[in-house]
Amino acid sequence: MLMINSKIAVFGFTFTLLTQAFDSLIAIWQPIIVIASLGSMLWGCLGALFEKKLKRFFAYASINQIGFILFGVSCGSLEGYRNSLLYLFLYVVMSVIMINLFLQPYKLTGSSPFLVYLTDLKGLGKHLRFSN
Repeated sequence: MLMINSKIAVFGFTFTLLTQAFDSLIAIWQPIIVIASLGSMLWGCLGALFEKKLKRFFAYASINQIGFILFGVSCGSLEGYRNSLLYLFLYVVMSVIMINLFLQPYKLTGSSPFLVYLTDLKGLGKHLRFSN
């Protein structure tokens, strides 16, 4: 849950800072936010591309998601902020679902948590039993 809380806090801080304190300086901060956004997206994609462990893969995907949120913020308009907020909301919903489905230590046959590597997701639907 820490990764979700930090994204909400970063978005709130960035939104408040850019809309209230630095609104008149948009020509200065907009290129910086665009470069940070593109760098975050590139770092997240390239890191996740070669990752084999599931938790690290999700960490790189999280870095990538911040890039998408910052890209909407970099527009400097109400529509860009609204789209970033919508994306953040959908990200929170999907992250909560992901944590509950994949990162909980479910046990299949009495072994330790079985989802460690990305290849462990193969055939997951056949073997996972959820209690009602």
